Amino acid sequence: SRKEKMKLWQMMALGAMAGIAFVIRYQMCIALLAILLYVVIIDKRYKESIITSSAAIMVIALCFLPDVWLYGHWTFTPYNYFYENIVEGYAKYFGEYGIIRYIYEILREGMFIFSGIILFTWGYYIWKNPRDIITWITVSYVVAHFFISHKEPRFLFPMLGFSPYFIVYTMKNIYKDYSYFTSRHRTAIKFVISINCIALLYITLKGDTTVSYYHTIYDMCRNSPTDVCLINTANGSFAYHY
Repeated sequence: SRKEKMKLWQMMALGAMAGIAFVIRYQMCIALLAILLYVVIIDKRYKESIITSSAAIMVIALCFLPDVWLYGHWTFTPYNYFYENIVEGYAKYFGEYGIIRYIYEILREGMFIFSGIILFTWGYYIWKNPRDIITWITVSYVVAHFFISHKEPRFLFPMLGFSPYFIVYTMKNIYKDYSYFTSRHRTAIKFVISINCIALLYITLKGDTTVSYYHTIYDMCRNSPTDVCLINTANGSFAYHY
């Protein structure tokens, strides 16, 4: 509850989890900043913001020490990541495309049906809850990635965890009377579930084609230094083309 008082250990725990989330995936700073702004601007929880932010900074500082120890000099990896990829623009060398293409790739990766359902229910939730914290988190995270030159659908994966909530929320509000579900609706739901199961089975059996590539390189080089020549066998830059 927004009006419920938080205990000190709860604030510290939330801050620690926020710090860990940032260390594991630097892009999460976008979502974490959205949460901080929401708590300060909308909820006006200034004390909680200071304590949780302090705990997050402490965790990030602790993770900073192993970098200094292992690299052998003073360095801050998140800053290096930001500077090289955003400021210097090296991220674009991994490929870049515009916003329209990005939206298409997101739809394609989700086989259009599933991604379409997620985008529709997400849009419905935003429309109904413009001042909700989940709206702030998801919108800020997704929009920020639209302005990064190198775009991949997988970058938005952390936001996928909200999709079941969006779907259930939309169904609950659109069909407030569950008796409204006809046999046609049930058939459509079974159809979607069937496609999902087939797609999961296909991906599971097919596997990632780059895995064998990395295993081969590892087996060739693990015992002693080895010169390995990579020959491109296709008009592409991915590992499995070599």
